[in-house]
Amino acid sequence: MMAAVGIPGLSERLAAGSRRNAYLIEQAWAVDAALMRLLLGLGKVGADGAFGGYASNPGPTYVDRQA
Repeated sequence: MMAAVGIPGLSERLAAGSRRNAYLIEQAWAVDAALMRLLLGLGKVGADGAFGGYASNPGPTYVDRQA
């Protein structure tokens, strides 16, 4: 009776949509973190007095998945 109503198909589509949304949210967090590192790194002054840029010591490159 459940298959006739279409509940298994709906459940599969909801699961796929949830996985897609989780992936997109994770990517948005990664882009936000990279943008913040970029913006905060622009105002740093190096030891030689020159302004640092995005390439100066970016720090760890992992994504905190516990957030």
